[in-house]
Amino acid sequence: MMHRSPARLVVPVLLVLAAAMGGPARAQSLLGLSIGAPASAANRLGLAAADSVMSAKLVVRGYKLPGGGTLEVTADRSDNRIVFLQQLLLGVPGLVPSDLAGFTFGKTTLSSIRRSCGSNGFAYKGGPAPSQIRDLYVLLNAYDIKGRPEVVIFLTALPVAAAKQLSSTRPEDVAAMGDRAILVGMILAKRSYLEGAWGAERISDNPCPPINWVNRP
Repeated sequence: MMHRSPARLVVPVLLVLAAAMGGPARAQSLLGLSIGAPASAANRLGLAAADSVMSAKLVVRGYKLPGGGTLEVTADRSDNRIVFLQQLLLGVPGLVPSDLAGFTFGKTTLSSIRRSCGSNGFAYKGGPAPSQIRDLYVLLNAYDIKGRPEVVIFLTALPVAAAKQLSSTRPEDVAAMGDRAILVGMILAKRSYLEGAWGAERISDNPCPPINWVNRP
């Protein structure tokens, strides 16, 4: 896997997925971009380019978002189609709606994500773990999207000082962490791409059925 981790992304991302909302699965997107679309589709957003990285199989391009934050677009060089998208608003003030209805960066909590999807999601055993980025502790959980070959990811964060006072093994602390952790980023990726990078083995607390995706109007 060649894409950088959140926030340049020095640390790999946490996988958290959300939103079991009614209605059939639709083409999901981040900033209007979908998995499988031509990488050139990102140019239509008119964003300022950041750094880019290229390997024999992949090309990763970064973009700066107008209000702060970044967009990362990873494409397979064999067909120049997008396999990984990351929208990250770590440290960006204010509220920013996501493409997924009902989820807002800077507002939606991990607890509300868990309630919406009915479980705590899963993590890839060979993938990234919760990590500290600057003064924030970033969490991740993941879910499959019903009827789709993609995995959607939400990144939530809370202050490191607050996280250090909580234990991941005490139910009351897990709930408190969920109430404090706020949505700061979102990832949409082709499942086979993630499994090629991290392996297919998953870790979860309980069953986590696929969620339905409803785009924001």
